Amino acid sequence: MINIIKHSWLMFKKSPGYIHSMTTMPIFMLLFATVLLAYSNNHNIAVIDHSNDGTGERIQQALSDVEGFTLVKTPEEEAVKKMMAGNIELVAVLQNQGKANLISLSTGTEIEQTVKTIIQAVNAAPGQDDIQVEINAVKKKTLNISNAMGIMLFKFITAASTMAGLLIHERNNGMRGRIFLSGINTFSYLSGKALISIATMTFTALVYYIFCLLFRFDFGMNHTIYFFLLIVIANIFSAGFFALLSSLLKDEGALWSISTFIFFPMAIMSGALFPYQSMPSWMQKVGNFVPQRWVSGSIEAIQKYDSIVPALPYIGLLLGTSVLCYGLALFNTSRKRGAF
Repeated sequence: MINIIKHSWLMFKKSPGYIHSMTTMPIFMLLFATVLLAYSNNHNIAVIDHSNDGTGERIQQALSDVEGFTLVKTPEEEAVKKMMAGNIELVAVLQNQGKANLISLSTGTEIEQTVKTIIQAVNAAPGQDDIQVEINAVKKKTLNISNAMGIMLFKFITAASTMAGLLIHERNNGMRGRIFLSGINTFSYLSGKALISIATMTFTALVYYIFCLLFRFDFGMNHTIYFFLLIVIANIFSAGFFALLSSLLKDEGALWSISTFIFFPMAIMSGALFPYQSMPSWMQKVGNFVPQRWVSGSIEAIQKYDSIVPALPYIGLLLGTSVLCYGLALFNTSRKRGAF
C-alpha cells in the first residue's frame, strides 16, 4: 500500500497542472468568490403604501435605513409578477395605523421576519420620527460564506475528476495492467489513488478554512470545525463517486461533460445556489436525492440547531453512498482487469 501511495503521488505530480489545479487555483477561486459574493446580500422589497396617516412613510424610512434593503416602487398589479420573476423578494402592502400585509413566495424567511420586526418597532414608538432597528448586528461585521456555498460545493464535489482522469489514462495506455502484473491488487491500487486525491483536496479545504478564520468570515455556526468536517466528507464522496466513474467510462473527456452537465444542475436543485425553501416543490423533491443537498442540508441543520446531531442522517447518506460507489468501483475494476 505504501508503495502504491508513493507511486500515485508521483503520477499526480507528473500530471500537467495537477498541483496548480488542485490547490492554488481552487483556493484563489474560492476565496475570491467568497469575498465577492459576500457583498451580494442586497434584497429588493416592493412597498405599496395605501396609508394616509403617515405611518407608511415612517415604515418605509425605517426599512430604507436597514443595510442590504432596497425599496422598489412598483404598481400593485405588477408586484406579484415581479416577485415570481425573481426581481423582488417580498411585497409589503402598508395600511393606516401601521398595519401591513407581507407577501412572499415562502413564509418564515429571514427577510420577512426582519421586515415584521421593523414594522413592530415603528408601531411601538409612534411618537419618534427616527426609528433605529438593528438586525443581526454581529453578523453584519463579517463576511458571510453562504452565498459562495454553491461554487464551493460544486468545486469540492467534482475535485476528484482529476483522479478519475488519471485512472482512465493509466488503463488506456496499459500502465494499469503493468501495475497489476507487479503484484499490486485492485484494492491497493484504487485506495492509493483515492487517498492521495482525498489528502490533496483536504489540504485545499484546510487552507481555505484557515483563510476564512483569519479573515473572520461568518460560518453561521459556533463550532466552525463542523464546516471543515463536512467539506472533508464531501471530498470523500467525490473520491468514491469518481472512482466509480473511472471504472465505467472509456474516455477522459466524458468527465468534463458529467461535471458540467450533471453536477451543476444538481447543485442548482440542492439549495446551495438558491434558498431551498423558495424552490418549487418538485425541485425540492428532486433535491432530496442530490449529494450537494446532503452537504448543504447538513450545514443548514448545524447552523439552525448549533449541533451536528441533526446533520447525522445527511452525513450517513454521504458516507454510505461513498462506500457503495467505491465498492462498485472495486468490483468493476477487478472484473475488467484482464480486459485492458
